[in-house]
Amino acid sequence: TANSLVWALYNISCKPDVQAKLFEEIQNVVSPGEDPNCEHLKKMPYLKACLKESMRLTPSVPFTTRTLDKETVLGDYALPKGTVLMINTYTLGCNEEYFSNWSEFQPERWLQKNIHPFSHAPFGIGKRMCVGRRLAELQLQLALCWLIRKYQIVATDDKPVEALHLGILIPNREVPIAFKKR
Repeated sequence: TANSLVWALYNISCKPDVQAKLFEEIQNVVSPGEDPNCEHLKKMPYLKACLKESMRLTPSVPFTTRTLDKETVLGDYALPKGTVLMINTYTLGCNEEYFSNWSEFQPERWLQKNIHPFSHAPFGIGKRMCVGRRLAELQLQLALCWLIRKYQIVATDDKPVEALHLGILIPNREVPIAFKKR
């Protein structure tokens, strides 16, 4: 969850227009002096879209595996029981068929209704999906809401941060962001 938040803050810091729109949504939903809560989050589609877009572009866990418990036919292939399949969630998010201009951070794409249900799987898929998914999403939404409400997230340089694939997707250097009190 912490790694996902770091990537979200970095991705949002690179897009001041996205951050301004997100801040406006938060200001319209959460009254001054009030702490954000679950009821507020239900009224913040853009906040959720920003997190989904960040997890599409920079998923913390870029792959998940499954071991077949029985022989399975997949297309023209007969796969024996015990075969380990890998789902590359990073590659899913780069698929131009589902995400035009896939390398661009565009939260608005998640506000459309025609997103393919299996085009994005940062928590895995099916009955073995991450059991902490809902808690992680809630923590991320509340943390991002609180941070954007209190601080402007500023990119401190314009050099790209590359993702290192080390079991999880981590930045190749210190993330160049600063927090400016609003």
